[in-house]
Amino acid sequence: RMLLSLRHAHACMPVLPLPLPLPLLQSTLVATRSLAAVLLSQGKLTDAEPVIRREFEASRTIHGDADDDVLLSLCTLIDCMASGRKWVEAEPLAKEEYAWTVRAYGRLHPRTLRSAMRLASVLGALGKEEQAAAVRNEATLAAAPMFTQPDRSSTWSQWGGSSQE
Repeated sequence: RMLLSLRHAHACMPVLPLPLPLPLLQSTLVATRSLAAVLLSQGKLTDAEPVIRREFEASRTIHGDADDDVLLSLCTLIDCMASGRKWVEAEPLAKEEYAWTVRAYGRLHPRTLRSAMRLASVLGALGKEEQAAAVRNEATLAAAPMFTQPDRSSTWSQWGGSSQE
């Protein structure tokens, strides 16, 4: 019964006149997102993709580009396409996601790094190894300072310790 309700909400979504009260729009988006999750969990990629695409487009229309839910929908759409081996369609979306995360969060944010790896994966699947390697290298170089430890041996020796201990 819930699935039928969700399908009904999904079917009505494109004809809903804008602007509607935000709670109704938000509940419709949540229902559509839930339907997509159910379809994905059942491995029904062919059915899930158009649902995710509609949810993404509606969410973007309602919230604009600077919303985390819109970014989540975009990531879900890219992952769905990648799972279905639709690499050509996924490439421009993955590039858009990467540019979006760099603008919104900066190069060092974990979401940006995941986005870079997603883009590199799509590019690699398309046989664009040089581009994939460039994206991976850029992300790795951006993240490198986060994983290096400062040399504290001189500070330790100032307090009477030995760097050999």
